[in-house]
Amino acid sequence: MGQGGISDRLVKMADVLVGRMRGGLAMVNVMASMFFGGISGSAVADVSSLGPLEINMMDKAGYDKDFSVGVTIASAVQGILIPPSHNMILYSVAAGGLSVQNLFLGGVVPGVFLGIMLMVLSFIISVKRNYPKGDKYTIKEGLKILRDGILGLMTALSPCPLATNI
Repeated sequence: MGQGGISDRLVKMADVLVGRMRGGLAMVNVMASMFFGGISGSAVADVSSLGPLEINMMDKAGYDKDFSVGVTIASAVQGILIPPSHNMILYSVAAGGLSVQNLFLGGVVPGVFLGIMLMVLSFIISVKRNYPKGDKYTIKEGLKILRDGILGLMTALSPCPLATNI
């Protein structure tokens, strides 16, 4: 996904959605991890694919290294909660056949809530430390980036595990 450019598309899509606020790159980091968690379901895959890109972007923009690394690691945990998480499938098998669909549905709300709370905390810390605001996009640029990001998400998610009875 990193070599194919999907990681870059997810980061740019998150940047269009939340990047223009103070500490926007930290929130982009969290949101991109939410998107990537929905694709891979793995915290390790999230950090290895998105981590170098996000940390370098944040360093160049003037964020402290400890904050950049901390946000990247904390937001990668969402990959375990947001479906499709391979951990939920393993838990289902180990627990004697629990419904994977129910586990997936049970992970969506906590995963998204965790992401929102990480973005709120990132905003508060960014205001305290006076981190920069991100760039604004024109409507035309934003729509193109959103289209490319959604296509990247759809490519990685198809076929959707929620659409099947596992």
